Amino acid sequence: MEITYPLLLAKENSFFNSFIIIGFGVGFLVLVFLILAFYWNKTLQSTLEIKTAELVKKNEQLAILNSIASATSQSLSLPVVLEKSLQRILESLNLERGIISIYNSKTHLLDVVAHSGYPKDLLELLSSNSPEEGFAGAVFRGGKPVLIPNIADDYRKLKHIPNKLIEKHKFCSYLGIPLIVKGRTLGVFSVVASNGYHFDKHDLELMTSIGNQVGIAIENAQVYENAKEKMREINVIRQIGNEIGIISSIDELLQKTITIVKDAFGYEVCTISLVDQENKKIICKAVEGNCDYSIHDLDLSFGKGISGWAVEKGEPILVGDVSQDERYFIGFTFPDQRKIQSVLSVPIKFGQEVIGLFHVESTKLNAFGQDDIFILTTLAQDLAVGIKNAQSAEEIKENFLSTLSTLATLIELKDPYTAGHSEKVKEYALGIAKKLKLTAQEKEDLEIASSLHDIGKIGIENVILNKPSELTEAEYEVIKTHALLGENAIKYIKKLKKASKIVRHHHEHYNGRGYPDRLIGEKIPLCSRIIGVADAFDAMTSNRVYRCAMSYKKALTILQKEKGKQFCPHCVDAFLEYWYEENKKEL
Repeated sequence: MEITYPLLLAKENSFFNSFIIIGFGVGFLVLVFLILAFYWNKTLQSTLEIKTAELVKKNEQLAILNSIASATSQSLSLPVVLEKSLQRILESLNLERGIISIYNSKTHLLDVVAHSGYPKDLLELLSSNSPEEGFAGAVFRGGKPVLIPNIADDYRKLKHIPNKLIEKHKFCSYLGIPLIVKGRTLGVFSVVASNGYHFDKHDLELMTSIGNQVGIAIENAQVYENAKEKMREINVIRQIGNEIGIISSIDELLQKTITIVKDAFGYEVCTISLVDQENKKIICKAVEGNCDYSIHDLDLSFGKGISGWAVEKGEPILVGDVSQDERYFIGFTFPDQRKIQSVLSVPIKFGQEVIGLFHVESTKLNAFGQDDIFILTTLAQDLAVGIKNAQSAEEIKENFLSTLSTLATLIELKDPYTAGHSEKVKEYALGIAKKLKLTAQEKEDLEIASSLHDIGKIGIENVILNKPSELTEAEYEVIKTHALLGENAIKYIKKLKKASKIVRHHHEHYNGRGYPDRLIGEKIPLCSRIIGVADAFDAMTSNRVYRCAMSYKKALTILQKEKGKQFCPHCVDAFLEYWYEENKKEL
């Protein structure tokens, strides 16, 4: 027994020691676990705080983006979209100053299209700048955001903005983001911090997201503006197309067209010319614009000036700065001393033949672009057809009037003393018409009627027409029938139907004592009243078989005396104005 006891005791001690060791190990592990758990909790709490802060920032960012989206969705007008975007952004960021600049492809400058908080003296310096200069230029060129902690010390600031101006307004930091749509940089959104605040990475991230939102809004607005512009172009083309269908006079067609074009597209000076291929001349036919020159007096030839080159080459010519183009030689100025700086000439072609020219001018550099070329080229295609149609119509009209002139000459052969009478009456009548501003159609009717006003005398016997002594009452009644005979002779010809009524009433008196219907005042057709004055004046100042011609002065006195009696006062006044302008030297 004594031999085995120590062995048993040793075994019991070994088991106890192992138990203690295991206990210490487990305790150590628990302690390590507790320590790790403590630090893991701290890390988790810190991460949670960071994630929470990030989530708050994201929520703020989303709130700002939603605010901008809400503001921009209320309008599709680009200026309104930009203005509202800028205001919402500044309010959300608690900033006072911001600018949105858009690149102008015509002037190649960054133009300020929306701004807030900038003093006038600084805004004038920022209004239009080259994309090669300044902070905004750096953003535009790089297509990436630019954060500048300290404005005064950065070399990229605009050279023409002095440090003292920056210090005066307490500008500290700059943040600019590009406005990108479908990979194309449209402009720059810039904000400036003052009074010691400096932008950080959070501001940069937020502004980048805002820039994307504003870019989408700009794209939507531009799609709308482009669609609206296309509709306007279509309406102008349709309007001109309608005019082409109803106007047969070239001069009226061109003047109407140029008025529509200027009103629709706002060109400062706009002209349409026709081409004289035989003499190699460019003849201006219609002008619209606030200029102090009459382009009608210009002697333009093929190859001479911008217009001459466009006609000779048969292609549009766009000059953004005429001072740099030796072909421009006119150099006109406006009443306020502004000078023409850019021009665009677009040939009007019928097939391959150049028959005319659109020409627009501006006092601004690079005022025209590819869109203007497209508009005028499109209009020129329709106008070319209208011009050709009008030219054909005028050729027919000229042949028709030539026939009428021959007919009038045959009438006058019956009475040698009235030779040339119809031509004179037509000349005087059209002079009156010009002063009274008659329409082209009224002038055409008047021209025909004045040429044929005495056609009824074909039915009067020569013995009465050429009687050298005073007519008897019966003979005078026969003479008076020539107005009705004239109407009946031409009224069945469709082209002469309106003229026939004018012929019928050209011997009515304003006081109702004329013939054949004794009409009074304004009830007498205006063209008949005009011919009444023109006919009487030529009759008084021409030799007749029964008397000698009276002086112009005496005839003019009789016209004035008979105003309101035999003659229409307005027609007499218009004739006197015309006469004194054209024939004063002959009095």
